[in-house]
Amino acid sequence: MGVSMKIAVLSDIHGNLQAFQAVLEDAKEADQIFLLGDNVNWGVHSPDVLQLIAARNLQTLKGNHETMLLDHLTGQAPVEAYTSEGFAAARFWATQLAAFKTEIEAWPCSLNLHFKGLPELFFCHGSPRNAFEEVLKQSDQALKSTLSEVSARWIFAGHNQRQQIRRLGNTTLCTVGSVGFAVDGSRTAQYAMLHGENGTWNIEFRQVPFDSNTFFASYHHSGFLQQTGIVGNIIYAGVLLGRSTIREFWQFRNRQAPEAELDQGLLGQFLMHELKPTEKQFLLHCQHSSDELKSALRGLSVLVL
Repeated sequence: MGVSMKIAVLSDIHGNLQAFQAVLEDAKEADQIFLLGDNVNWGVHSPDVLQLIAARNLQTLKGNHETMLLDHLTGQAPVEAYTSEGFAAARFWATQLAAFKTEIEAWPCSLNLHFKGLPELFFCHGSPRNAFEEVLKQSDQALKSTLSEVSARWIFAGHNQRQQIRRLGNTTLCTVGSVGFAVDGSRTAQYAMLHGENGTWNIEFRQVPFDSNTFFASYHHSGFLQQTGIVGNIIYAGVLLGRSTIREFWQFRNRQAPEAELDQGLLGQFLMHELKPTEKQFLLHCQHSSDELKSALRGLSVLVL
């Protein structure tokens, strides 16, 4: 009988303790569990997530959010990160996580794994080159260059928050999805279970329900929404909608009103122009929606629902 092994590969927990706990319970049959980074930020329970990682003695990589956090904590972030209202969320998370700086600095950026009788595995957060790069967006030619120094033929990453597989010759690339912030609107915690048997790996994508009500409520109880202003509410709108909204917000502002103040008026304009009618309706009537989001939606002069 050949080697048989189960490896759970998690990424992008993003401070979502409820989703992380649900995945750990779901993956309890795994022989080993590995984390591909971005354990912190976006959610408000990053310290609890890091404490659970330590308690379970789980091996984790650094993601782009850990990289940005360390830049902030070591004074290497842009000057405006320490004063601008646009970086209020970054300051909230940095305050939460300052005590974990040394621990996070020790995390590697990539990992090679060897198991007897099974193909080598390579883990990274974004790409083998850096945590900010998405491997699956690259052309075949560019991807060959990106992977040129990786010996493994099975490569796993996170960062793009999606569960996807791409094959390039005899190389399999997989992004395992996001535990804390899946962007497919499913409100599930997502990860990959690798089944090693008969000399190869089989990839099983899993989607796990979690206590989203408690997760949503944490943004209100933690002081995040009160301390981070308009930017925090934009982030929270994305949390409720199950997709990223903060990048869209900055693009909208740069395109429409680059000098505009980060105020309720700009929030309302963004919601009016960039959200679908069904999304506006949802935020207006969702029990977890913030007062700021509801007020901005009610204050619009034209709102098609």
